[in-house]
Formats: sequence, structure tokens, C-alpha cells
Amino acid sequence: MRHLISLLLLLPLSVAGQSIAVNGPKLGLLLDPDSGRLRQILGIPGAMGVSDSLELETDRRITKAAFPPGHSYALAEVDGQDAMFLLQPGNSTLVPIPGVGRGTKKIEFSPSGDSAVVFYPRSSRLLVLKDLPTTPEVESDIDPSGLGRVVTPLAIADQAKFLLIGIYDDLKTDTRAGGLFLMDAAGSTRRISSSRKPIAVSLFLRSKHALIVDGQTGSLHMIRDVEGVAREEIIPQVPGIESGVAGIASSNDGLRIVIAHADGVILVLDAAGAEVARLNCGFMPQLVQAAGQPSSFWVQGGSGGDLVRIDAGSYTPNLWFVPRLRRAQ
Repeated sequence: MRHLISLLLLLPLSVAGQSIAVNGPKLGLLLDPDSGRLRQILGIPGAMGVSDSLELETDRRITKAAFPPGHSYALAEVDGQDAMFLLQPGNSTLVPIPGVGRGTKKIEFSPSGDSAVVFYPRSSRLLVLKDLPTTPEVESDIDPSGLGRVVTPLAIADQAKFLLIGIYDDLKTDTRAGGLFLMDAAGSTRRISSSRKPIAVSLFLRSKHALIVDGQTGSLHMIRDVEGVAREEIIPQVPGIESGVAGIASSNDGLRIVIAHADGVILVLDAAGAEVARLNCGFMPQLVQAAGQPSSFWVQGGSGGDLVRIDAGSYTPNLWFVPRLRRAQ
């Protein structure tokens, strides 16, 4: 009944795939995959809608956009432009970030959103960005190929203090290959986990601790004091990890962990790794990240049109759908 009421509340907010005037708190940003424009998510969980397209100084389509936790700004690629731009709600100016081009595969933000790491697969480069969103600049340009062949998950600490780089090599030929490495601001690296196949990683509690999903053993690894002694605790056989994991995130209050499975199952855990709830978003997730409110998360599908909000602070976590953006028929 609760979900039926939620769906009824959503109906007036979208007509034939077009947004209408919606009032309420600003919850986040999203990229409309049809129009190539940014929109704001408005309302409250259970009664969310999307705004009209945000005004920008260009008519070109936004082809890719990534949002930090809290969704206060966007890093975006624009059709026909070899640059990455900073976009902020209420400001129509596209601010190019010097030294950062298009062609990214992965953009990961620090827990506060003041830093980001950008991965370019063709050149196998990692660009570290700092001082977001006020005065963005490239802090370092890294070639991770010396650690291994395939970069998998990435995470970056606030103030760009360090990176976590997951490397996956051929475990069939070398059981020692792969792992999770910490790279500090000086460029020195060290392995911080026993995991040989890290497939998802997340930093939490002001970048002090990290969570790792091991795709080889189906276990969750918690690394406490990442930058210091890096004490590892292993939570064995977290249900469903063997079916494939799309991402992991921890809430900004450190009380909840969400693991998004490739089959659409969303596993909610407490800070000790115990299962709190199991939800289903009904689509294949591509991204999971903390939202701006305590114990809340966004889970996004690969098409850009699927988006859900999870509020996991209560005894029974809730999953709320943002109305899909569809081209009018």
C-alpha cells in the first residue's frame, strides 16, 4: 500500500514524459538522456518530480554528466567540445577545467565532493581534480599501468589526500595479481587489502575508512584507518555478491551501507555489515552514491532515465522512484 500511495503522488508531476512546474526542496540533479539537458529533482521522497531544463549558455547537448554526493554541481562533457565543464544550478556558464578533456570512462568524487578522480581508459590516465567546485584544477596526472593491466574501482579522499586504486589482472595465471592500492599525494603506493579482485570500493566517515567488495571470494572488506595502519576486517559471504555488484556506497553519517547488485537487488547493511533490508529497483544499476541527507542514497541505471532514492535510516528502509524521463509520444 505504501508504494501504491507513492506512485499516486508521483502521477501529477509528469505528463506524457514532460515535466511541469514542481515546487519543493531541491534534492539533486540528473541528466535528461533525450534532451541532453540538466534538470533538478524536486519535492520530497515519495513525491518527487523533475524541473524544466536548466538554462545554459550553450544549445549543445550534454553527452555525459557526473554528480558528487549532495548533487551541488556537475562535471559534464558537451557535444563537439574537447573539454570537461563545471556546471552549477543557478549559473548558466559552462566553466572549462584546464587540462581536462573528453573521453572519460569513470568519474569518482570524494565524500564531500571537493575532489574527484577522472579515468581515461584509452590512455590509461588518472587525473586528480581538487578545489571543487570553487576553483577546480588538476592536482596530478597519473599513469597507473605500473600497478597492473586493468583499473577497476576508484575512490578519492577529501582534499585529494590519497587515491584508492583497484587493479584486476588475470588471476588464472597469477594468483598474486590484482589488489587495492593506496596512492598518496606524493605518488607513493602500497597495497592495503588482502582482496585480489576488488570490484567496488567506497570511502566514508571523512575518508577515514573504506569498504571493498571482493569479487573473487564474495566478501565485504572493511579497512579502518586507511591512511594509517589500514586494519582490515572481512565480512564473509555477503549475500548476492556472487551475482555481480554494480557499486557500493556508505551514507554520509556512516550508519548505513548500500550494495547495488547487477540484477537490481539493493542490499542495505548497517555499519557492522549486518543485513537491514533487501530492496529491488527493477533495473540494472550503474551507479550508487550517498545523497545529501543522513542514511540516504541515489541509485541510477545505465540509461540515465532510471533513478531511485533510498532512505535507509528508519527501521524499514524505503525505496522511492523518480519519474522516468521519456520523450513525448
